[in-house]
Amino acid sequence: MKTLKKSVREWYKNIIFNLSAKNSWLIKLFYTRFYQPKKGGLSSFYHSYSLESPHIFVIQVGANDGINHDPIHKFIKRDGWSGILIEPQPYVFRNKLHPLYRRNQNIALENIAISQENCLMDMYRLSFTNERWATGLTTFDKEVLQKRVDSGGVDFTAQKQGVKTPEKREDYIENFKVEAKSFDFLIEKYQTKKVDVLQIDAEGFDFELVKLFDLSKRQPDVVVFEADHISEQDFEEVESYLNSHSYVFKKVGRDVLAVNKSATIANKVFKAF
Repeated sequence: MKTLKKSVREWYKNIIFNLSAKNSWLIKLFYTRFYQPKKGGLSSFYHSYSLESPHIFVIQVGANDGINHDPIHKFIKRDGWSGILIEPQPYVFRNKLHPLYRRNQNIALENIAISQENCLMDMYRLSFTNERWATGLTTFDKEVLQKRVDSGGVDFTAQKQGVKTPEKREDYIENFKVEAKSFDFLIEKYQTKKVDVLQIDAEGFDFELVKLFDLSKRQPDVVVFEADHISEQDFEEVESYLNSHSYVFKKVGRDVLAVNKSATIANKVFKAF
């Protein structure tokens, strides 16, 4: 029964993926006429912010497949956001993200990681599957992924999904090299004048990436990053950093949603949210 449910779920996801990749009018119609985000969630904020903002430019770090558990996909397709989507995993980029957005001329795709300087970096991933739940755990911090393995969470999900795991725990994780570029490099490459949204999902490296973006140099209207791996003690640094750069913020589920105080539309939506 579980296998049947999984097959049906995958069949449905493939249909949605293919329709979205073709920029089908059905996808836009659904998101325009029928989509209603859950109140209080990140999608609810983006929904209102996107409807009130005529042009939005986004930089997304950790785009993964661009659709599953993705907070901005529907608004790129519905409202025509432009921007740069970044995903370092070659398999995911080549087989998922690129096919999904190759028809969107306003979206640039980069198969790189982000670093302070242009270089090669080590990343860590589960070695035995390319399913979305697994690729979403890929990280720069091996310890973060090792904790997932040691806690039994990876085994639980793998069993639930019918995925065979290695016999030895030391074979669960593999590393790979990825090309890394700085935010400055990308902004110069694409001649970006204004970033409205900075969206980050980097499995434990999120706040480091916010600091690499350097809010003292450029200030997006909206900054969103995952806070799951930030301790209460370290979160004080997050609060201090955002406050010092004129951002109001709140935790929304696993994420921190921060809005620049000078961003009129974003602040209006944030207050109502």
